[in-house]
Amino acid sequence: MTKRSTGRADFSMGDALGAGFRLFRRQPVAVLGWGALHMLLALGAWFVLIPFLRDISFMTMGSEAEVERINAMVGFQAAIWALNLAQLAITLVVWTAAMRATLKPGRTDPFLFLRAGMDEVRVGVMAVALIAGFYAFILLVAVLGAAFGFALFAMGEAAAVSGVFLYGVLVLAVILVGWSRLSLLMPAAMITGGFAFEEGWRIGKGRTAKLVGLNLLLLLIYYVAAILIVGLLGAGLVGVFLATGGVWPSDPQTLDDVFQAFRPMAPWAALALLVMIPFSGWLIAFWAGALTTAARQLADGALPPESARDAAEPSR
Repeated sequence: MTKRSTGRADFSMGDALGAGFRLFRRQPVAVLGWGALHMLLALGAWFVLIPFLRDISFMTMGSEAEVERINAMVGFQAAIWALNLAQLAITLVVWTAAMRATLKPGRTDPFLFLRAGMDEVRVGVMAVALIAGFYAFILLVAVLGAAFGFALFAMGEAAAVSGVFLYGVLVLAVILVGWSRLSLLMPAAMITGGFAFEEGWRIGKGRTAKLVGLNLLLLLIYYVAAILIVGLLGAGLVGVFLATGGVWPSDPQTLDDVFQAFRPMAPWAALALLVMIPFSGWLIAFWAGALTTAARQLADGALPPESARDAAEPSR
């Protein structure tokens, strides 16, 4: 943690951005385990959904009749709901594990820091509250934007276009600043052991610009890394497909016809999936570690001792 001359708590941008790398170095098995959970979910989604989709005809795909046929499949709808719930649950558990591991840099854990306890409940409730608040904000922005746009159109098309553009820029700025402050709430909950809405907001006071910069850097690094890895793996799979004599079916009638053409690629796809495991785990460690490190350093100087749970003993 660093402090400026004002005495206000600060955080190190370098420490935050490097937290994911340190976490991977200190807890490689845990990070790989988190990545494996995410990849298993993706693999499970493939095996669950493909039986429902393989018979869809390209001739009728997207037609009202085909959409109604899919919607009528109770099993398909149940699978979609189950996958969504599983994704939310695994994301919640893995992210809390990454935050827990960041707060315990010198500790090993046979369960990869994965828990199903009150930390997960608190973080889950706070995530739901943030999502609900975000949708309420978007609804309000849409209503105000529509009213603002209609009022400007009465003044002329040029004024309306300029005004709506400026309104959109303002909304994006508010979302970015708001998210940057709110991004500390869930790490603060792990630190304090409570529903840290107030504490998470308070520790970012006076550091809004720096938090915006941190979140922009996280977004930039995340997307650049994802595009590079996914692009390289995709190009590699296409190259292998072509090098092994793979040919796109001349007249595919259903998705199953396409699947059959790519069946020989299964071992290579499995290899790509294995490569994605450490990358997926690192992304989790990178993002969660950065925000948790920033929150930890800010909380050390912004919260009274009775508000901060000892980081050496996070709840299980």
